[in-house]
Amino acid sequence: MFIAFDRIVNVRDLGGIPAADGKKVRPGRLLRGAALDKASDADLERLEKEFRLRRIIDFRDGNEREKYPNRAVPGAQAHACPVLPEPPKMKPPTMDVVPDFDAIFRRVYGNIGRSEVSAAAYAEMFRVLLDCPEGAVYFHCAQGKDRTGIGAILILTALGAELETAKEDYFLSNIGLKEAEAEPMSVGVRPWPREVLDKLFNVFPENLNIWLETVRETWGGLDAYLRGPLGLTDADFARLRELYLE
Repeated sequence: MFIAFDRIVNVRDLGGIPAADGKKVRPGRLLRGAALDKASDADLERLEKEFRLRRIIDFRDGNEREKYPNRAVPGAQAHACPVLPEPPKMKPPTMDVVPDFDAIFRRVYGNIGRSEVSAAAYAEMFRVLLDCPEGAVYFHCAQGKDRTGIGAILILTALGAELETAKEDYFLSNIGLKEAEAEPMSVGVRPWPREVLDKLFNVFPENLNIWLETVRETWGGLDAYLRGPLGLTDADFARLRELYLE
């Protein structure tokens, strides 16, 4: 379910998504979206008082966090969980030099699928989730679509959701970022041609499949990934479902 904020884009509550044993994700507990660097005072107040935000999981790397620092939410503890094993290398973009976003995202998704650095970041994400008995957790990257989308798939899989159900949530970012794509300068992106912005502001089946296939080849599949490098035990799965399902 999308949640409209003044200046935070692509925010939604995972509440209501079908999961294990006929249960659903508990509303108001798992929020995903873009970074909080542009959040308005009203946005921060809603996160504090309406959603009782307790944890913020930031998947961005150190350079991103330094350049675009999140605004603090009173009562919420921030956790840096940088996912990218190596940030994409590209020339400083200009209107004439446009990054090859197709190649960049293919490489990023493959790297995330095989990297122990990425696995450690998502393992820390689950440790934060297991340590939040009440209130909301907000997890995000820059636009809340790629690193965040993978995080949401892992969370939903751990909660017993079907992969196709988790994919449906993943592709909702193509709706959630329409406004940002229409006004790219509002989120710090150059007004490149439409076909370039489409690559930057959307998620695609090809990239998700690269990640899924890489996880399968490297770790043996999603369940093996959750139990192996991410370190979840049967007790952890049971606790997550106790905390986040109803």
